[in-house]
Amino acid sequence: MNPHFSGFIQLGKELAATHGVAWEIPLDQSGTAIKGHEWDLTTLAGGVAPKHRLRHFSSERPAIDAINESRSSNGLPALSARNFSPAWQDLIKAAVMEQLFVRRNSFGHIANNVARPLRVIATCAGGTEPWGITVDEMALAVRTGNSIQASGKLGDL
Repeated sequence: MNPHFSGFIQLGKELAATHGVAWEIPLDQSGTAIKGHEWDLTTLAGGVAPKHRLRHFSSERPAIDAINESRSSNGLPALSARNFSPAWQDLIKAAVMEQLFVRRNSFGHIANNVARPLRVIATCAGGTEPWGITVDEMALAVRTGNSIQASGKLGDL
């Protein structure tokens, strides 16, 4: 594991503890936070509406569909959705904490421009942990993001 990755995760955990946010999020079999354990980003950021929650720690469904469409056209078998590894979950949570409490970004920005792109990257990375991701996996994430959002912004993020 990369020491910079470990340091970033530690920062996320410290921010969570400082702000009374439980780091561990129990998940169901589909990788979704059990009701009542998700992070309410709107409330954490001091907002009221619309509600944005951090609760999904599994493959981004549109990304899996796009990847499988490409795999099918190349004669490759389809991939199944999967829950993210603890390292990917920690990376997403640490990025959210840093965006909320250090950069002070809005809950909408964090949900759409930070958490979702990280989920797409994690989906495209397959079984690769965050510190081992390759240029090819990042290129796949960019192509996948571009294919599922017509504006191209998700691919850019």
